Amino acid sequence: RLLMVWNNQSSTTQRPRYPLAAAVSGDGGLIWRPPIVLADEIGANQLSNFNLLQMGDGRILVCTSHYRAQPPACSDLDMIVFDEEWLDGS
Repeated sequence: RLLMVWNNQSSTTQRPRYPLAAAVSGDGGLIWRPPIVLADEIGANQLSNFNLLQMGDGRILVCTSHYRAQPPACSDLDMIVFDEEWLDGS
């Protein structure tokens, strides 16, 4: 199985950088399941620079930079944890 995470936005400007979506392929990438939204935002906020890790217990960890543009502007590291069954809608 393959897991892909991306900003599900069709744009030549790479903005906005949300929603953060995930999709699974069970055949090496030929066919992909419909995307699932992992996180969403509004306005000038951004979800970017994400990394994936499958932990020893099988759960999946996604880390992403979360930039909040509203004053006071700040950037955090968000972590999303789920298991493979959640991706399958179970």
